[in-house]
Amino acid sequence: MNRHLLAVIGLLFIVSSCASRSGAVRPPTNAFLYIEKSVEMLTCKEGVGCATAQFKISGSGFVVLLKGESSVALTAGHLCIPEDPTNPWVHEVITVYDITGNSYKADVLEVHLDHDICVLRVWEKLKNQVRMASSPPTRGDRVVAMSAPMGIYFPGVVPIFEGFYSGDITPPGKPVRGAYTLPTQGGSSGSAILDSNNRLIGLIIAKRTGFENFCISAQYSYLKELIERIRDEHFTHQRAVRGS
Repeated sequence: MNRHLLAVIGLLFIVSSCASRSGAVRPPTNAFLYIEKSVEMLTCKEGVGCATAQFKISGSGFVVLLKGESSVALTAGHLCIPEDPTNPWVHEVITVYDITGNSYKADVLEVHLDHDICVLRVWEKLKNQVRMASSPPTRGDRVVAMSAPMGIYFPGVVPIFEGFYSGDITPPGKPVRGAYTLPTQGGSSGSAILDSNNRLIGLIIAKRTGFENFCISAQYSYLKELIERIRDEHFTHQRAVRGS
């Protein structure tokens, strides 16, 4: 074979290999959390009696703060809302699972209904955290999401989906949201959306009914303000609780 042709083939192979390695997606999967809410509810009807219902709701989440023996995580706000606020006989427990399969009970610190964000506290220092991006996304930016759609969760496995940032929308009566073309299903709620530097830019809160490759996210600026605020407030509260 011609020596020059061999040189060209070798160069193409090197370029292809470098492009493949540089294009690899390596989000902080050890900061991903599978969220599971267990609900036990007693309902009574006159003339019929009482019955207990038990069910589970799953979603996605991720760690945003680590310090000492505590961690703070985010997920979608609708996962943390009580299933029946008027029923005094409802018991709910939120459990988070990390990438290795370890489980931890989580407390709800805050729920922001307008932005559909829930802040969770775990009394363990988990493995890693997702860091906030220094600037908001630009339309057309390639993004990835770490999700557990349809309850897909296995230790050592984090489904990673790729898409694009499409812009901002303002639903009637709601704050500004981010719009992304990312595969989304039930269970994707609470997923971290990351930029090309694996920095946080969004959190999946809803999907488009009838079209699985479009989702709505909490706005970048609100997420950034929230994380900055709870950084000090959470750990101050933590020391007060631990000392009581």
